[in-house]
Parts: sequence; structure tokens; C-alpha cells
Amino acid sequence: MKTRFMKIAFVILSIVMTVGCIKDPQFTPAEITISQNLIDFSKEAGTATVKLFSNRDWTVELVSSEENPQWITLSQMSGVASSDSVLITISVLPNPGEDRFVTVNFRTETVYASLRISQLGEIQKQYTPISRVRELYQGSNVVIQDDYVIKGTVVSNYRSTADGGLNNATSRKTLVVQDETAGISLYLTENNSALAFGDVLEIKLKGLELQRYNNGSLQVDALPLANISYLTNNPVVEPIEITAAQLVSGDYESRYIAVADVQVADSDMGKTFVKDESHTSINFVAKTGEKFVLFSSGYSSYGAETVPTGSGTLKGIAMVYGSTKQISITATSDYAGLTGERFEPSQGGTQPGSGALIGDYNTW
Repeated sequence: MKTRFMKIAFVILSIVMTVGCIKDPQFTPAEITISQNLIDFSKEAGTATVKLFSNRDWTVELVSSEENPQWITLSQMSGVASSDSVLITISVLPNPGEDRFVTVNFRTETVYASLRISQLGEIQKQYTPISRVRELYQGSNVVIQDDYVIKGTVVSNYRSTADGGLNNATSRKTLVVQDETAGISLYLTENNSALAFGDVLEIKLKGLELQRYNNGSLQVDALPLANISYLTNNPVVEPIEITAAQLVSGDYESRYIAVADVQVADSDMGKTFVKDESHTSINFVAKTGEKFVLFSSGYSSYGAETVPTGSGTLKGIAMVYGSTKQISITATSDYAGLTGERFEPSQGGTQPGSGALIGDYNTW
């Protein structure tokens, strides 16, 4: 009888402990979410609201180029763990100056959610055109002496697959941006895990060096992430439509382009984008005869896919490596248009040669 009573008591105690663990939030993963991640205000005063859910106590952190931005206020700067969402009201003052930006981080001890806020201003801030930066390079490395600040849209997607990127460059420290005048490659001092395709950035260049590493695309070398300020996001970045002749001219280097009437060369039909986990170039040919390559790093997320068999429009970033003209894709949809009938390319074109790999990418 005593043994039976002890078994029943043990079962009851186990049930109580199990129910207690389920209800106790310390045994559930920390979670914090917000209803939206981007708010754009006009230059007038305004308000907006977001829903915040957090199963842990939370606080607010404001990240801005200003030490203590006074133009923005939140209805709550902290809160307690809850099973319900709370409504946060964000208010901004009129902006008589230049466009301004702030990132609002809602933080627990272990996780956070970010809200990026921008507000237009009465004064249009002046930036250095990227084309002017490129003009500083005259064939040899040069240090940027003036207070050049550019505003560029990210057109690369080289982040790791875990961060939502394609991982298709030789380094995750590479970032490519463009403005209305030109594009340029940036080589960061740290891996990029957050800056994504379409993000609009303000970048300070004074004291940094312009170079063509291994005869590649022109780049700003050793750029600290601290020199980059996130401004906003451009949800739709349209490629510049160009011909194959314009692509191989090199005039569109580091810009997001779309080149029509191209196909994978006969010699590379049936291959995958990446061979044996090595950096790989796939030969392409235009209907008018120009030749170039599509380059993918050995880490590319799409590397095991077979190259498209049809012709059509290929999108991507125009790049160079030595005398070879390249395209680097930003999404797998960039080659989705290669579904048309194959063609017989005309002889010649504006660039002779096979377009094959020049140099050893493994030395990068």
C-alpha cells in the first residue's frame, strides 16, 4: 500500500513540475519581434506605430550618427516580458535640415529586433558622385585625400547563406554599391552579415585607398564598417539594360546590368555553376559574338545547379578580372530568363577570344 501511494505521489509531482516548466517563460527561447522593420517620415512632424512582442524584459537603444538624437521619441523605452503585444508610438519633429536616420533596437539580454527610421529634410545633402571617385584612379593605387562621402545602393548579395546571401564572391568582406553615375566595389575590414541588396548607404572614403587587386574590379580597400551609415532601403533595384558589346567594353563595371540575347557557350552545356567546390567561371556568348563569363565562388549556394540551356537575358553585376569580362549574379532569378531557343552566334563581336578564366582564382 505504501509503495502504491509513493508511485501515485511521484506521478502527481511529475505532472506539477512539467506544467510548471511549460508555464515558466525562463524555459522557453527568448523572442522579440516587431510588426515592421522600416518607417519613412516626410519632413513634417509625424507619428507612426509598431506592435512589439517580447517574452523577456526589454529596453530601447537608439543608434545614430548623432550622439543623442532629440528629434525622435518613443512612447515606451522599456517594458516587461508579456504574452501579449504592446503598441509603441514613434513621434518625430519637423526636419528643417538634411535627411536624418536612426536605428531603433529593441533589446532583451540575448536577442533584439531592429527598426530603421528615416526622415526627409528641407536641405538636400550633397554627396560625391561615385564616378568622381573612380576618376581618382589613374592606373596605380591612390589614397583618397578629400572628404569624399558617397551615397550608394547595395547591388551585391555576397553574404553567407545563413545571413540570406548567395555567398558567391571570394570573400564576404566584398560589397558592391552604385549610384546614378557609376558603381564601385568595397573591400571591408570585416565580413558583411547585415547589409543587403537594395540597402542605401552613406559611405565615408577619406584616407582610404583605391586599388585594382589582382587586376580585378576597382575597389576601395580596407573600409571599416564604422565608415558606413545605413540610410534606407530601395525595395526595387532595376538593372541597366545594355548590349553585350557595352558589357565587354568595361564601361559598366560594378553596376547592376541586364544583357539580352546571350547563352551558355556550347563547351559548358551540362555543367554546374560550381565544379568540385572550386571558384568557377562559366563561358557565355552573345548572339552578336561577344564572349564573357559568369563567375561563382566555390561557396555559392546555387553551385550544384546545372547551368541554363536556353538563351535570353542575363542579369548581374558587371565585373572584370584582367582582360576577362564577368557577370556576378545577385539572385538565382538573374538567370531565370535564359529559357529561349538557342542561337548560332555570329563570328567576331567586339571582343575576340574564348572568354575563359584568366589567372588562378585560388590565389585570391
